[in-house]
Amino acid sequence: MRPLLATTAVLLLAPQVAAGIFPAGLPSATTAPWGAWLVQIVDQDFVSAGTHSLAIDDSGQKHVFYARFQPTELIHATDDGSQWNEQVVATAGIPAGMVTGPGGLVHLLQKDLPYLVYHRLNGDTHNVEVVDNRGVDRRDIAVDTAGGVHLAYNLPSDLLVYAYRAPAGGWMLQTIASDAANEVEIAVGGDGTVHIVYVPSSFLDARYVFRDVSGTWTNEEIPGCVSFLDIALDSEGTANVVCWYYDGVYFNRRLATDSWERTRIEGSARNGYDAALAIDSDDKPHVAYSMQLGPSGDDLVNHPRPKYASPGLDGWFVESLDHDGMFNGLRPSIQVDSHDRPHVLYAYSYRAKTIDAVLDQDDLLNPHSQLRLATPVASVLGAVEN
Repeated sequence: MRPLLATTAVLLLAPQVAAGIFPAGLPSATTAPWGAWLVQIVDQDFVSAGTHSLAIDDSGQKHVFYARFQPTELIHATDDGSQWNEQVVATAGIPAGMVTGPGGLVHLLQKDLPYLVYHRLNGDTHNVEVVDNRGVDRRDIAVDTAGGVHLAYNLPSDLLVYAYRAPAGGWMLQTIASDAANEVEIAVGGDGTVHIVYVPSSFLDARYVFRDVSGTWTNEEIPGCVSFLDIALDSEGTANVVCWYYDGVYFNRRLATDSWERTRIEGSARNGYDAALAIDSDDKPHVAYSMQLGPSGDDLVNHPRPKYASPGLDGWFVESLDHDGMFNGLRPSIQVDSHDRPHVLYAYSYRAKTIDAVLDQDDLLNPHSQLRLATPVASVLGAVEN
């Protein structure tokens, strides 16, 4: 167990407004953005490689899934308001995704090559199943209102696989595309529709794969979207996608005409790395992403950091969550709670990644990194609305 607020930092940050024209009907904030964020250190012996996931269940409890260094442990942690309660779910591989579902169940994915492993946690009961053994690469997980589990992942051969597990058990695997090279994300609608986005092996614009209630799959292009994708559905089941393009980070919404509306959240190719998306009960998008190093390395003004964006009346409000350190904001994960307040999980490394090709050939940062959770100060003080 680790104290929940052992180390905190209150950041009073002036938000920026990124001008832009919103797609018609996009919900807009009528008040200022959050402005102040409380940063908690979840773990100080965190492995920066792989995925770290945040989920908030129906009771409002936060769940975090991540890997710890020396010895390697895959940790599922929950907070009880005063401390993190930890459970070791595996001692090999990397965390590959997490969602919470009906009945208080927690669903985890573990990548342990060549295996993709599924974990289901229900109180003290822990069930483990192998989903695929063909060297799964990128992957994502979702759960429907009935408790069915849905996966999307790609294989080394670039096959895109959709997997479904009924609440009663048993996996069904279906290959739905042959060009999925990277960046696989999935969302499931309340009516059972399945929505998947991925980057094709051509590395042209991203693809959107949709299965309607009749079971028919449709595969189409998302113009102006090339990397760092995430997808979330609004209350009408409409697909919303955030992504990186060469001139910034973008929000995209699919229209009834089967076309896409697109607006830029923030310019510069440095913005939008590892973009993550959540949609609240008012259908307002909440976006988290990382700002990365420029070609000249780091400086005190432009060092990498986690960012949060939400729509306002005149453009997207963009807030920096954390200015600490030289390499910050790696792979953010974002969720909103029952009061539509955003919570962002991300990694902070003790040293910057250099631009030396020899030193960085293994793509490792300092393996001892901090896992941090940013929450609006207003939520800590009990305010319900932004």
